[in-house]
Amino acid sequence: MRKNIEQIALEYRSIEEPDIELIHKYQNGECRAELSDMLNFGESWAPMSKDQIKDKIDDIRKEKRTAIFTIWTKDGRCIGVSDYYGRWDPRTPRFGIIIWPEYRRQGYGTSMAREMMGRCFQDSIAHSISGYAPEWNEGSLAFMKKLGFTKVGIERRSGIRNGKFFDSVFLDMLKTEYLAKYGGRD
Repeated sequence: MRKNIEQIALEYRSIEEPDIELIHKYQNGECRAELSDMLNFGESWAPMSKDQIKDKIDDIRKEKRTAIFTIWTKDGRCIGVSDYYGRWDPRTPRFGIIIWPEYRRQGYGTSMAREMMGRCFQDSIAHSISGYAPEWNEGSLAFMKKLGFTKVGIERRSGIRNGKFFDSVFLDMLKTEYLAKYGGRD
């Protein structure tokens, strides 16, 4: 049953040792491509060990203006992971959200995305936020467009899936567009 996104309260927690087991389960299963991308593991087809996952998370934590964390419901269920990347230019950060498959289509992703957009535009110097999805991930592209992101470009032949090249679609949202859609302060 879909919840009203205004009522979904989520918590963000640092990734700790027990969380590695859960991330390992999803990277070696249904979320391999998404987690490999988030963890900057180039071989999205390959499973990762718990030690590899921990090392990749530790590498991300060492970078300036970056964060990676788990997403929890108020009743104590870990429902996914998120990252924030503002290292290259803090005025144009990007973030990623992976909701575990059994929690998708329940409003958690929308609630988390709106929270991250608010944090970027209301609590930092960001004037635009960006994201991308492979062209084959129609659900992710539709989700980003529903949030108010605009397609701004394509990186052709950016990867291979099932033996065929695919393109990556890049989208962004300006702070003025965010304020017009969601309100807030400039």
